[in-house]
Amino acid sequence: YKTNAMDAAAVCCLDVGKFELAKRLFIELIDLHEKQRNYIMTIVSRLKKSDQFNIAIQVMDKFDVLNRPLSEDPSTGLVRHDMAHGILANCLDEVNDFRRAIRILEQGLNIVTTQNDIECICLYQSSLARSYAYLRNDEKAHEYIDLTLECLEKNTEIGGSYRCHCDVGEAYLSMEEYTKAINFFENAASHKKIDYESLCNYPLVPLYRCMGKAHLQIQSWDNSISNYEKALKQTNAMSGGSNTRILEKKSGISLMELGRARLEHYLSEPPKSRDEEILQKALSESMDAKAILFDKHTLTDDRSLFLDLAQEYFLLHNIEEAHYMLAEYLDFLIVVAPTRCHRCHQVWHKDESNGRICGNCMVITFCGVEHHKLTWKKGRISHKSMCSLLNGWRRMKKDKVSKEECESLMDEFLSRILR
Repeated sequence: YKTNAMDAAAVCCLDVGKFELAKRLFIELIDLHEKQRNYIMTIVSRLKKSDQFNIAIQVMDKFDVLNRPLSEDPSTGLVRHDMAHGILANCLDEVNDFRRAIRILEQGLNIVTTQNDIECICLYQSSLARSYAYLRNDEKAHEYIDLTLECLEKNTEIGGSYRCHCDVGEAYLSMEEYTKAINFFENAASHKKIDYESLCNYPLVPLYRCMGKAHLQIQSWDNSISNYEKALKQTNAMSGGSNTRILEKKSGISLMELGRARLEHYLSEPPKSRDEEILQKALSESMDAKAILFDKHTLTDDRSLFLDLAQEYFLLHNIEEAHYMLAEYLDFLIVVAPTRCHRCHQVWHKDESNGRICGNCMVITFCGVEHHKLTWKKGRISHKSMCSLLNGWRRMKKDKVSKEECESLMDEFLSRILR
């Protein structure tokens, strides 16, 4: 009775956002279940479904789950590999700790290779391709993509082939090979053996969002918007059950990305040919996203939505609101940028070097010179376009630059990126 009550209470805590209390309850439950590996992984699965990746990592580390004995399959009496290494690595990827994820995946791959577990080998190889691509080690990513495809070709009945296609698609997306990414995402979406009810780690919503992002990068506006609309529609269709908080977050993120796609579509047209209705739709979707993600609760740490809103308001000549939204984004960057690489988003650890800081803005950090160079002129909103503004904003916080000077830098920045 006690464990059932505690379990129900922990699930309720996840649903209402009391994550630290949920964590304490889950840890106590694990102790009551004698720290059994299979029960720990059940708890980790729940935390993943609630997007509590940091807590999932903390639980797995606290109980040293990777070194605990594997459970026997009740039906066969055989010891089964539970993909704990892959699950931990997936959580690490979600919090941008790609280097540790790679180390964990390589350990898991060694284990399943010894066991000759073909399905797990293929899954670990595709996961490694994705993680190396996130870290922008394209050579290693391509190496593991080739191994994954070779494994899939030899073993056509592998149950995890959907996930493998998704991983390879994400790898190509990170390496900016967008057409290849789209092909793999489409293969995954049309896969005949997809069990839609069991897609907890790789549901269709992220798949549609990835396809939307890939189409956006090749300026296929209709396909991009269509995929983001599918993601939003499917998220809304799942509402009304438990875990409403996470569904709200997914809905808000889909709206944010949909608004961003419309903004890019609008900006792609010559100034005299731009359709104001597209811009108004973009602003409406961005404001709806803000209402979900930030106004009632803070459901995400990502403040890039405020940069979208700043651009939309500036284009509509609402300069005061544009300044307010851009200020929110700059405050976010001042806090977050020193903690990770601006190019690959790898987070820094206390026991590691904090990378290379930009000598001009003294805010943005990089893994090294190569990542700094790659982002300097990359894209419409490059680091070069924002560097002087960040420097001015940082100095204003220290009372070395006036607010008026900063607002002038804001106008200059927005005018430059919205030409």
